[in-house]
Amino acid sequence: MSTRSARSTRERRSAAAAREFPLDEAGRARFRSRWRELFEGDPSKKSLYRDVSNGVPAAGIEYYLPLFFEAAATLFDYLPQGCSVALHHDVPSAIQDFWCEATLALQAAGRRPQTGRWLPPPQLFVPAEEFYLRLARAPAHRFPRQGGGRGRWRRGRAAFAEPRRGPPRAGSACRA
Repeated sequence: MSTRSARSTRERRSAAAAREFPLDEAGRARFRSRWRELFEGDPSKKSLYRDVSNGVPAAGIEYYLPLFFEAAATLFDYLPQGCSVALHHDVPSAIQDFWCEATLALQAAGRRPQTGRWLPPPQLFVPAEEFYLRLARAPAHRFPRQGGGRGRWRRGRAAFAEPRRGPPRAGSACRA
């Protein structure tokens, strides 16, 4: 390949800011429509709704990603068939902690009416049950933490000693 053709190819490329959500007119229209379907009340009183309507990528917009799209993809949608997955340390506990934190954040957001309501965590994140079902299709390498922080690997299908867990029930406490 000649230097000249490589240089001219690079010169023609342009870069745009990467965003996970479209703020063009069609994306904003879909966001506004879905917001009105899911939330009651006057949306113009919510700062995030006003910002998105004006094309401003407001803080916290990532918690409304599903409002911009018909469906959202997950990591599992991009893994090739037969791909191995590496699991580091205690994945079931990390999932339980994540769901507990997400549920508590949702409850806290509900107490701040100026920000609007959040979508329920299962609409934003892969529920634990789906994670385990989709993970079971792939060969997994587990790297559990063992004495002194050194990991030892095991190979095989994804299997966990702990039961599958979803979001904590309302009123349940996160473990310390």
